[in-house]
Amino acid sequence: MIRIGTCSWTEKTLIQSGEFYPRTVGTAEDRLRYYSINFETVEVDSTYYAIPDMKNTSLWVNRTPENFIFHIKVYGALTGHGIDPKTLPKDIFNLLSEKDRAEKRVYIKQSLILKVIAERFRESLHPLQRSHKLGILVFQYPPWFHYGTKNMDYMLLCKELMQSIPMAVEFRHGS
Repeated sequence: MIRIGTCSWTEKTLIQSGEFYPRTVGTAEDRLRYYSINFETVEVDSTYYAIPDMKNTSLWVNRTPENFIFHIKVYGALTGHGIDPKTLPKDIFNLLSEKDRAEKRVYIKQSLILKVIAERFRESLHPLQRSHKLGILVFQYPPWFHYGTKNMDYMLLCKELMQSIPMAVEFRHGS
């Protein structure tokens, strides 16, 4: 089966073009409803920037047809990208050092914090899993993530952290 979709129902060029959405479709809720009757799948990009709230993933389920599939880009902290610490849930934010909490961008390397982030990320996806609308998790690794034993081991750790959720990887380094 081939499914066709885009990287987001709120992607700026899709909205700004004025070609896809009717003028009466002005909210993110309306866009998702309209998008999902025209496409069968979407890659959710917003989850790269912050762990989604379970309330939102429940709303996504309720606003889409039964056969609609969400492919989820994994939160940047889990792929080695720098993140704004303010995007973390408060309890996880408080696990950071005082120095890291004050930074504009942090790279989380502590395994305990990464495990807590992965658990919270997985939990946020439960509504999608229960409704059979969760596709794959997309791990978009940064340009400095190159071929090597250390990085291959990290990908295996990510697979373990995501448990049985299918995952795909996107490399930005040619090695």
